[in-house]
Amino acid sequence: MARRTACRFLPRQGTLREVRHVALYTFSRNRNNMQPFLLSCAAVRGQIPTLIRRHVVFLAALLLLQTAALEFRPKLPDHLITPRGTDPPLFAVILGVLCGCLAVVQVLNNRSLLERAHRSAQANAG
Repeated sequence: MARRTACRFLPRQGTLREVRHVALYTFSRNRNNMQPFLLSCAAVRGQIPTLIRRHVVFLAALLLLQTAALEFRPKLPDHLITPRGTDPPLFAVILGVLCGCLAVVQVLNNRSLLERAHRSAQANAG
């Protein structure tokens, strides 16, 4: 029965945090003097429908990944799903890393799309 109580370590607010970070890192300057993308910019506004579609696909992929992982969880050995002290179980860590990788891919794709839109707008204006 101890196996079933370990779910208190699972997704919690990690998913919401990753979704917020995707939006933040897509539009903000971050580090290495990266270009910020303002929602008031015409090039960015033209890409909003594409960004929304990509975000819906990201959310669907996140939901599918977590659903598949949680369906597979009962078949895993105890050492992967049982927390040790205050540390979360290895299963939760692996699931968090996979969701984080998915978020990084979306941010990089979104920034690439916005950079291309900016270059295209600058080429058309100049």
